[in-house]
Amino acid sequence: MRLPSLKFLKTFQVAATRLSFKAAAEELCITPSAVSHQIKGLEEQLGVALFDRGPSSLTLTEAGESYLQHMETVFARLETVTEQLRVRYGREVVRLNIPPFFATEMLLPRLPSFMAKRPDTDVHINTVSPSLQSHPAEADLSIVVDTAPEEAHDHDCHKLFSQTFVPACSPALLLRMPIVTVQDLNKHTLIIHEARRDGWQRWAQSLGHRPAPQEHRALRFDEHRRGSGRAWRGRRAGFIAPGQ
Repeated sequence: MRLPSLKFLKTFQVAATRLSFKAAAEELCITPSAVSHQIKGLEEQLGVALFDRGPSSLTLTEAGESYLQHMETVFARLETVTEQLRVRYGREVVRLNIPPFFATEMLLPRLPSFMAKRPDTDVHINTVSPSLQSHPAEADLSIVVDTAPEEAHDHDCHKLFSQTFVPACSPALLLRMPIVTVQDLNKHTLIIHEARRDGWQRWAQSLGHRPAPQEHRALRFDEHRRGSGRAWRGRRAGFIAPGQ
């Protein structure tokens, strides 16, 4: 008998542990439909139903419970053997999951000094969308630009720095239409990043300004949706930028 795909087995283990295709998809960084497809393929190959699927519930069959116990043992042993092999024969690898701007602006300039101190360590960098809030299973470390997480989900979380917002605009624009008060911003077209839609509100609140600038004229952009993003053009544009 041909053994099932290791990818399918790992998907089954995560889904069976979580009892949720959606939660498994988030952990594995794939779609819930992909999880469902892989589980179905595994069940067809084994000729055994592993899950009982209800309208709003997911439970393991008796066969699924038995298979999960064996899979957890197999994967635990595989992880142990792999770690022993890596420690004895391989180079140390650190896998990072970080937003693109953090990689280019903060990490890469400091990477040479780290590599000089740790020449036997390889750094694998995966740049992800700034809106990603979960820590993928294949990463050793994730950088998330957001407020403190309400639930750590059994992960160690450390605050790196506070985030502040700084409004900025073209000097020529400022000469043509001076900005003295927050209300003056309502005369301009605001630039808004889709990943930080509340940027103007958060900036105004941090300074105690109420109400925040209106967004009835805005130019929105998202560099992660090339070709499908929406944009509104305006004659004038001010923008807000994050600052550390």
